[in-house]
Amino acid sequence: MSCETEQSSDDTSSQIEPGAGALSLAGRVPRVTTTSDGYVALLDVLGFSALVTSDRGIDDLHRYLECLQRVLEPGGSGISYVVFSDSIVLTLDGTGSDKLLQLCQACSRLMTDLIKQEIPIRGAIACGKFVRSVVEGSVFVAGRPIVEAHRYEQLQDWVGIMLTPSTLRQARDANFTSACTINAFAASDFSNLDVFAWPACIQHAQRIPFHPHPGSMGEYFHDGFAVLPGDGTTNPQGMLDAVKITRERVDWLRSVAPSPAEQKKYYASSRWLSEIEGKLGSFAPNYRAWKQRQDQIAAELNRNWKRVE
Repeated sequence: MSCETEQSSDDTSSQIEPGAGALSLAGRVPRVTTTSDGYVALLDVLGFSALVTSDRGIDDLHRYLECLQRVLEPGGSGISYVVFSDSIVLTLDGTGSDKLLQLCQACSRLMTDLIKQEIPIRGAIACGKFVRSVVEGSVFVAGRPIVEAHRYEQLQDWVGIMLTPSTLRQARDANFTSACTINAFAASDFSNLDVFAWPACIQHAQRIPFHPHPGSMGEYFHDGFAVLPGDGTTNPQGMLDAVKITRERVDWLRSVAPSPAEQKKYYASSRWLSEIEGKLGSFAPNYRAWKQRQDQIAAELNRNWKRVE
């Protein structure tokens, strides 16, 4: 992270520790400005106007804000967020694959939490340099990754969060193809569930639907990677349960959507989630069998220990 100093009108400024940004005092109004190289997630709440104008609009807004606070405000995450009406912008300093995983995990939990409240979101995660400035609680965020994330969010025609090309280029060393693959015949030993951290929140999506170009009659699909809804669980059974719940809620929202065009975006998401659900459905029994064996071993050891006592 580099450091920029904003000059005040009375030429009074105070430097924060290197790398943290700059604090300037202009008319006694503190301003903190940082230039960062990291990841940005731009998320859009679909059907927000209908949400706020419904009979239960105020209650839904409270649930919306509670979801954000529950997922994004626990201390120590390092993720900053800005909310304006139906737009949510998450930023995280650092371009390592661990940072990408952290942001995707937050997006995964947020997507699940919101869809349980029948609040669908669409978004994109981009990587690059951005500026973040805070003045008396007001936040300004701008930069190339914001523009890229907004562009790809607008291009998509489903309920989902995709990774943009800048993100994939930056994290290519994470080897997404293998790291995010669920192998139904591997992992007879589940003692280290950390190996499932990547596939628990990111999965290959071969047919991310894009809006067609103006005047075109054809459908457009992007072959990429998308955030998988989850609840932070990395064991296969927990992953399966989270995906199933999300898919069922997406199907419900599709059934009550007001038009075929609206239903279409839910169908695309449901189809992708069904594919992942099928893979996890083949894989989860391996975990359940392993867990049962471990419980049996633990119970036998406990009985033997009591005999010794």
